[in-house]
Amino acid sequence: MKKRKKYKTNTGFKMAHLGLVLLMVTAFMTAMKPAPKIENIIIGSWKYEYHGKDSITLTKVKHLKNNTPGIIFKSDGTLIKRQNIGWCGTPPITYGNFSGEWTKTSDVTLVISHTYWDGTIHKNWMLKNASDKRLLFAESDVKFDKKIRQ
Repeated sequence: MKKRKKYKTNTGFKMAHLGLVLLMVTAFMTAMKPAPKIENIIIGSWKYEYHGKDSITLTKVKHLKNNTPGIIFKSDGTLIKRQNIGWCGTPPITYGNFSGEWTKTSDVTLVISHTYWDGTIHKNWMLKNASDKRLLFAESDVKFDKKIRQ
């Protein structure tokens, strides 16, 4: 009777493949996690870190300091915009609170409307990057409804 050959299995090799498969499955499942909803991310007080021509960077704060610009998003769709109370941007600048509202128009886009010293501003903000502490928006379609006409 012929003896069968015993084949040695390489347990280390199998474990490495199993580990790789588990890593790939975990990465896939993590990538499939739904992105947090914009309306849940923005609620709270945010100070302006940067406000350029087309982009805005906001940093989360517990509350806005009295004489600094920022925005407070409330869960009921209203907002408070802290900004310059007059037309002149030369220091010293005095800041005040202006009322407004925000509406989600897509998973990453908001329409922001708020009063300012000369009327109302309407603009679109598209979320480009978000974390618990920082938001980056692209700003577009800024329109002014002025109450003072010259």
